[in-house]
Amino acid sequence: MFKSRKFKGKEVFGIANNTIDGNYVMFLDYDNTSLDSIKATVKELQYLFSLSDIYIFQTNNGYHCICFDKISLDKYLAILNSSYCCEDFRKTPLLFGHNQWTLRLTEKDGQKPKFIYRLTSKHNILEKSFAHISIIEKLYSLNINKLNNDGITKLIGCKYPV
Repeated sequence: MFKSRKFKGKEVFGIANNTIDGNYVMFLDYDNTSLDSIKATVKELQYLFSLSDIYIFQTNNGYHCICFDKISLDKYLAILNSSYCCEDFRKTPLLFGHNQWTLRLTEKDGQKPKFIYRLTSKHNILEKSFAHISIIEKLYSLNINKLNNDGITKLIGCKYPV
């Protein structure tokens, strides 16, 4: 069991990519990488892993990518290892043994992640996380395809220091 800690610095809020039924949605975090390079890499991942639409958000120093398809941990790790995304993002959860990757949703240094691009896909066969879709739709006023969604509304969120 984890104990809650009080942080003296600033805290931000994020969501975890694991679902309450034991699956994962694809989260990727890129720092100091060009948008064109990210689009090319993520498009290749879409093709290789039959992923549906991927949403790209600009952060203070990089980009976040989210796909709402529910996948196994093994498949997510294969995607992570093929993604060339930030090494700290890929490895930190595994070092601490919690298999939970988090993306920030709130402001950091006065800026929250900004939706900038949707990489569309012809693939739409995997079940999607309704909880993840719902929070992103509300925060960014997006209309996300909910075909094959799981109907689950519970989501794992967390606060962490920056």
